[in-house]
Amino acid sequence: MSEMEELTNSRMVDLEDSSVVDCSQAKDGNVRFSRLDEGEVVRMATMFINMNSSIVQLLAFEKLNGDNYATWKLNLNTILMVDDLRFALTEECPQTPTLIANRTSQEAYDRWIKVDEKVRVYILASMFDVLTKKHESLATAKEIMDSLKGMLGQVEWSIRQEAIKYIYTERMKKGTSVKEHVLDMMMHFNIAEVNGGAIDEANQVSFILESLPKSFIPFQTNASLNKIEFNLTILLNEL
Repeated sequence: MSEMEELTNSRMVDLEDSSVVDCSQAKDGNVRFSRLDEGEVVRMATMFINMNSSIVQLLAFEKLNGDNYATWKLNLNTILMVDDLRFALTEECPQTPTLIANRTSQEAYDRWIKVDEKVRVYILASMFDVLTKKHESLATAKEIMDSLKGMLGQVEWSIRQEAIKYIYTERMKKGTSVKEHVLDMMMHFNIAEVNGGAIDEANQVSFILESLPKSFIPFQTNASLNKIEFNLTILLNEL
């Protein structure tokens, strides 16, 4: 077992004696805890201990040390998007279901709680110990990310500005394949987005078209005259 896997598994130590934060109560400062039943304990422990090895390797490869915030955040966001977990950072926790709540409300709440705890473990396990100890008392994954942004936000701003400048000024280099160029631009769109500088897809397409050399003028003219609307996938296939 790798050091990273051991660290991740260690976050599950004494899970049977732990509780899950009632996040809707946490918003007003009055944190309430609800007990996990035995079945939930087993399922959650299994979920964390059996983390996909590729995820473990990616998190271990670029552990957050303070200087690599942008790269670490990009890796984390990639993992969360692939595993459909990012909503724990972008969506509010559902209200705590009442005793008479319908099944849909209860399931939505339970899913958010489980995913939030999973994301929280991913984050804590992918930081150096000094940062982990500082943040392990925070109740939700979003609270941890907000704290990190407050500490390292200047780095985020700098990376965002560099990515946006690149997007505005980059032109396809001689000898570079058009697909390679488009993928490079898409990577910088992603860097800008995860650092707070999202660009909508229509503008992304425009930036790519403007970055192409003169040999693509017929393609650009045809798209303009015929009012062809591309998304990134279609554009990549058409070029």
